[in-house]
Amino acid sequence: MTLQPVLRTHGSRINLETHGDVTTFELVRLVEAVGEEVLGICLDTANVVLHGEHPLAAAGRAAPYTHITHCKDAIVFFVEHGLRRQTLPPGEGMIDWNALVTELTDHQPDLILNIEDHKWFFDAEIFEEHWIQSHPDLAPEELLQFLKMAWHCSQQIAQGVRRDPQAYETIAYGDEMEARLIAGREHLSRLFAG
Repeated sequence: MTLQPVLRTHGSRINLETHGDVTTFELVRLVEAVGEEVLGICLDTANVVLHGEHPLAAAGRAAPYTHITHCKDAIVFFVEHGLRRQTLPPGEGMIDWNALVTELTDHQPDLILNIEDHKWFFDAEIFEEHWIQSHPDLAPEELLQFLKMAWHCSQQIAQGVRRDPQAYETIAYGDEMEARLIAGREHLSRLFAG
């Protein structure tokens, strides 16, 4: 990595995000290969589910190298080709924030939690061969625990316990952006108040 000397000289680090194109498994290997003094992880708590990663397991893997967060919640539910993710403010989805924040702050006590919020559906084609082949690190046990979460979300939607994702998605983000950000901030703040 040609940037290593420059980063070291200036005491800087590049933090790569758990995005739609990379798993926590891959990022951890990359950080360990390049060096954690110059490379780290920006953990996006909802992006990991697009790879079938259980949010708590993903946080556990990434925690030693996580220096930045994109805190956002989500629900996932079954669609014909796999799963669909809907982004929600922290506290309104399926993530156990108390456990997740504890996992992260055990490694980085001064970690700042940043809320990244937006709407839009994102799909994970978990029933397709190309998706399966592109996730060789994912253990069946973790995938099953994640699918159990998806099944619970799907049941809650069907039973009316959760609002209909399609109907909710039609509300313009700008009409509720401030309320979503405040709700997420207050949820995360309560974790540190108790």
